[in-house]
Amino acid sequence: MRIRAIKPEFWRSTDISDLEIQDRLLFIGLWSYVDDNGVGVFDVAIITAELFAHDLSREPIETLSRVSTGCERLSSEGLITLYKAENRDYLFITNWEAHQRVNNPNKPRFPRPDAENATLLRSDVDPKENLPPGTGEQGNRGTGESIVQPPAVEPDTPPRNNYPKDFETFWSVYPRRESKKDAHTAFKAAKKRAPLEQIMQGAERYRNDPNREQQFTKLPATWLRADGWEDDPLPPRQPNRQQTTQSTPTAALWAAGYAQLDRKAQEGGT
Repeated sequence: MRIRAIKPEFWRSTDISDLEIQDRLLFIGLWSYVDDNGVGVFDVAIITAELFAHDLSREPIETLSRVSTGCERLSSEGLITLYKAENRDYLFITNWEAHQRVNNPNKPRFPRPDAENATLLRSDVDPKENLPPGTGEQGNRGTGESIVQPPAVEPDTPPRNNYPKDFETFWSVYPRRESKKDAHTAFKAAKKRAPLEQIMQGAERYRNDPNREQQFTKLPATWLRADGWEDDPLPPRQPNRQQTTQSTPTAALWAAGYAQLDRKAQEGGT
């Protein structure tokens, strides 16, 4: 793990503010995880142990899942590049020199994604894209500084608020429409595990399930990541139990009792 610097511009960047808060923390943690060349071994277990050791000991499955899906989202947004080289998986902080300027960097330990034998694990970002001129300033000696630049938009990454037609169709069918950006990331991953027709049929079936209650409807990203299209119909809902003793309000019962006592008292006094 290495010391890195974060400039105030990081927190005001729209590319960062569009991320889930937990993904922002993961992204910063990866800066310390990678070497001075911006590269680290892409192993979710190792990354989780390095960055979230205490969370891993308390909630191992949930923590591993958060890191795994977080890396997927960072890759989809073009902030990290995932690739294979020399029979090993790596991650690279895209536009590393724009994010961190390191004086006297250590000798690189791993190949970058533009190496001759490197193969991208996903095509969200072109690692050979040249950095724009004038990015970055001289950092503090012995550390780096962050200057966030917008990632390049590749064909697989839609512009802001402009999603593919198949996803928009799913979005219009699914019965709950929240966290659209996260849902799009999960949708792209789901299409690699199941045919689009099967996903759409499952969403339609879930929407029309007579036992589905809107307040308990899953978020679209949650439903997609859990392969919800394979779920059976929901079980019938249990009817609400109504207490027959409540047919007469409690206050009315007390009032009637007091009235009867008053009548008896008056009769006894005459």
